[in-house]
Amino acid sequence: MDRRGFAYRRYLAVLALTSLLATYYALSDLLIQHVQMYSMLVNALSYFPFTAVSWAVARYLRHVNQLLDASRAEQLSQAEALATERERARHARALHDRVLQTMEVIAALTGAAHEALTNVAKHAGVGTATMRIGLSEDTLVLSVLDHGCGFDPKTARQGIGLRESIQGRMAEVGGTAAIDSSPGGGTYVELAVPIRP
Repeated sequence: MDRRGFAYRRYLAVLALTSLLATYYALSDLLIQHVQMYSMLVNALSYFPFTAVSWAVARYLRHVNQLLDASRAEQLSQAEALATERERARHARALHDRVLQTMEVIAALTGAAHEALTNVAKHAGVGTATMRIGLSEDTLVLSVLDHGCGFDPKTARQGIGLRESIQGRMAEVGGTAAIDSSPGGGTYVELAVPIRP
């Protein structure tokens, strides 16, 4: 049996109803209006082609309607899948961007801290330094303190190590570098990076 309502048995029911109507019409033509047999047969038989055409058109329209319903359901499913995929892509981009930004800050900060420790080893005249990391609500602070020979920041030559390697790296990630030193008093370097929630 055809599940769409186009079963052969259903068509037989349509033919039976058509036969009943044609018979009723033929009898009324013959018995009431006294129409000739030939005219009555032509009129009665005309019901059958009209019924067949009507049934075929109705079947076609039902089939087209089912195809349209299936197409709409498929489009809706594809639209939902596309929306889900776009949302996943948006989250992935946000996560990717956030991770890259964090990695960049950790790299610029590590490089600046490395340069500060290199300066201690090269210029401070001591073999040790203290490094601390602190986190406030919106700032990550890394500090390096040595008790070496120090220098006068006002008269010291601003070499590549301070200006480019420390201050430049911090500026690239939106951070700051503060350097405090005095002759004989050691050097304190503070690197601060803002943290976005």
